[in-house]
Amino acid sequence: MKDSFLQIGTQIPDFFYNTPYENALSFHSALAKVSGKTAIIFLRFYGCRLSQYDIMQYAQNYAEIVGTDAQLLVVLQSKAEIIMEALQGEKLPFEFICDPDSKLYKLFHVVPGLSEESVLHDTKSAEKIEVAVAAGIVKGEPEGEHLQLPATFVVDRNHVLTYAYYGVSGADTLSPEQLHTVLHD
Repeated sequence: MKDSFLQIGTQIPDFFYNTPYENALSFHSALAKVSGKTAIIFLRFYGCRLSQYDIMQYAQNYAEIVGTDAQLLVVLQSKAEIIMEALQGEKLPFEFICDPDSKLYKLFHVVPGLSEESVLHDTKSAEKIEVAVAAGIVKGEPEGEHLQLPATFVVDRNHVLTYAYYGVSGADTLSPEQLHTVLHD
């Protein structure tokens, strides 16, 4: 399975994506918006407490994560309407990419886990869910692949993959500090 992961140095092809607010946006055009690198963070779906917690952390720490020359794109298995309804007009500092058909998950080789125990019932997931519940995060309706794992990629302006991390559980994502480090190496 590890052989199917994207390798550092891979040229990422252009693709078109939808956000909750716009359709058919070019990935290569998004890369050109910043002078530095772009992090593409694959989470599960918007209603997932783990995903909501990570989104909250990335939004609260966005300026520190990206500095003056980088950006984040967050990919979810959610439909645009679900995200718009959940945000209720709130604008976050990064774009959501809506991928309910998991086309980008397949393009980036972001696979589901093997069992619910391995994805959602490990120690890290239990701890993160506990913190999310304490923060008032409410579980929403499930969407997409129930066993989906997260992943983080960093792509430079020349479309080259400079960093790839495939999570081994639903909570296995980079912290804001780790994300800052991989964006600015």
